[in-house]
Formats: sequence, structure tokens, C-alpha cells
Amino acid sequence: MQAAHLADVTERQRLGPVLGRAPESVQALGLAFQDELYFFILAVRQAVSSRNVLVEQGFDLPVIGNEQGLVAWRDIYEHWDDKVRGKSVRAEKKWLNSGARGEPGSSWSFDAGGIIEISGISIVALRDDLTAVRDSLSLFEQDAFERDWPTREQAAALMRMDPEKFDRLVRWGVVALDWSHRGAGVRFQRSDLDAWKAKLIAQDDWPPAP
Repeated sequence: MQAAHLADVTERQRLGPVLGRAPESVQALGLAFQDELYFFILAVRQAVSSRNVLVEQGFDLPVIGNEQGLVAWRDIYEHWDDKVRGKSVRAEKKWLNSGARGEPGSSWSFDAGGIIEISGISIVALRDDLTAVRDSLSLFEQDAFERDWPTREQAAALMRMDPEKFDRLVRWGVVALDWSHRGAGVRFQRSDLDAWKAKLIAQDDWPPAP
């Protein structure tokens, strides 16, 4: 979106003031920017929805500011011609109640770094909010990896074995375990360890002999 906007602005500045109909190059670049803006807000709306689903599942994630305005913006784009069932009217009311101004995408401000605000929606704040959500999810992903793929020492402890005995059983093929390097050394899949443990319990062989 930022690149499309920069191309549009650069072309307008290159041509200078134009009387009458805008040149084809300006029209084409303007349409390209509007397309990018449309796909941008669709992606933002999806990010908002995904964030809310994860929060409902128990994830503690940062808030995305002016969520109501972002959702209404997408709904206006999606239902602009649905006057009969009133979806466009409801979306427009939500947009105005969110504190945004004008029609979505009808005005914007920018500096040398690109667009900083569109129709009252701060793009800078939105970028920071989305980055914070992404960084939080990265931490959750790392925590999940550490939980689901224990190290050799952790796997041995889960199986109540010393690491040497654990190594022997794995090496001799007593149990087949999936493992992964993933830049973090040899890791074992927790679900395989749990299945092994359940098998030992069923055989009345838990905890294993030293």
C-alpha cells in the first residue's frame, strides 16, 4: 500500500498542476493505490478477527486500537451496495461512531516515510499494534515448541530415566521417536513420549526400572 501511494504521489508531483481530466498515468496509479488500500483493510480485518479468536481461546494478546473503525471500514467496502438489508447503513453508523471521519479512504496524510493516517485511522499506531500482536504470538509459538519438543535431558526426565539409558533405548530401537533439529539441537516429540509412557503404564512397567 505504501509503495503504491508513493508511486501515485511521485507521478502527481512530476506532472505538476493539471487542468481538466487527470492523465492516464495518474488515473492508473490512483486505481492501483485504491486496490492496495482495499486489500490492506481486508488483511487488517482478518488480523483483528484472528486476534479476537485467539483471545477467546485464552491467549493474552495486545489490543488493536480502534477495532470498531477497522471492522466498519471493511464492512463498508464489502456491503457498499447492500442498501436493501441495511448492512451498508449499519456499517456506516459503526464507522462514524468509531471516531473516524469522512468516508473511509477518502482522506489521508503522509510524510517522507509514507502514509501516517487515513480518515482518522492512525496507520502508525495500527502498525505498532499489529507488530505487538505478532511479537506476542512469536513468544507463544516458542513456548509451544519448547513444550512439544523437549530436549534429550527433558525427554529423559519425562520418562524418569537417566539420559544414558534413554539414549540406549532410542539407539537400540526399543522405541521409535520422531526428532527435530530446528536449530535448537536434537528434540523429541512430546506426543511420542506420552504414547511411550502410556504403553509402559498399560504393561504395568511404570515407572521404568533404573
